[in-house]
Amino acid sequence: MVRNQKQECGIREAAKLERLEAIRCAARDLFLKKGYDATTMRMIAARAGVGLATIFRYVEDKRDLLYLLFNEQHREVTRRATADTDPGKPFLDQCMEAFRHYYRYFGANPGFARCVLREATFYVPRPGNHAFEAMQRSMARIVDIVSRARE
Repeated sequence: MVRNQKQECGIREAAKLERLEAIRCAARDLFLKKGYDATTMRMIAARAGVGLATIFRYVEDKRDLLYLLFNEQHREVTRRATADTDPGKPFLDQCMEAFRHYYRYFGANPGFARCVLREATFYVPRPGNHAFEAMQRSMARIVDIVSRARE
């Protein structure tokens, strides 16, 4: 009996991950093809093959979904920016080295970048939502560069 419950839990978790991936793929595709503003959560649900309420198990709202997508790539951009920044260089050079990666990332998908930056402008991230993770990572990177320069 216990073994069947463990297997069922594994299957249930795998199904959750599959639904989340379907939601992410649908949102990414619709945001890029139709634009963030023109895309509705109902459209995403239909494209992902899930009920509208299912999406809200994973994200708070459309903005949170946008940041869920952004965070996937932002982690890697931040990792590369950190690796390529020479702490021995002057402050301005460190800033240029670090932010070059972000400019390239945003330049590759300007429509997506505009949405992310616009939504971030007046958004107050709260712990637990996906925007909070991105903001914390960005702020930690900036604090690190400034702290090293002050030393």
